[in-house]
Amino acid sequence: MERLISLSEFIDNLDYETYAEDEMNRLCVYHQFLKQALMLGMFVPCDVNGDILKEPRREYYDSMTGWNCPEDAYNYENKLSIYKEAETRVLFEVHDISEHHSPHLIKIGYDDEKYLFSYNVGSKLFLTTANKVEDLVKYNLVLTESAKKQIGL
Repeated sequence: MERLISLSEFIDNLDYETYAEDEMNRLCVYHQFLKQALMLGMFVPCDVNGDILKEPRREYYDSMTGWNCPEDAYNYENKLSIYKEAETRVLFEVHDISEHHSPHLIKIGYDDEKYLFSYNVGSKLFLTTANKVEDLVKYNLVLTESAKKQIGL
């Protein structure tokens, strides 16, 4: 499974003849996945406060002093570690994040109609059309490896 699908479609794909108990467990896990409340961190890497993180660039830390100080290396490694951890919590691939609008927009599809999610800097995700993961099924979102792992695929 590469994309988010409905619970009905997921059930249709289960193989009850071989391992009924395992398939029922998969069904329960997917059901819980669909019931999750949406958060900005499901679409882009965010810190514990829900603020979007930008991937740290080594060049920035090197250029701060021009000396490759141990403190700069530590700061870079620490920020990179935080970013990578946040990246593992992203469940859906997005196509674009527009930072030129206020509020900012997250583009989940290729056509302009798919700008569905907006947020303000320093704020949680504001949604007008969806509250839970299952509300996004109609958009045929691509799952990240983290989402597949969470579902047990």
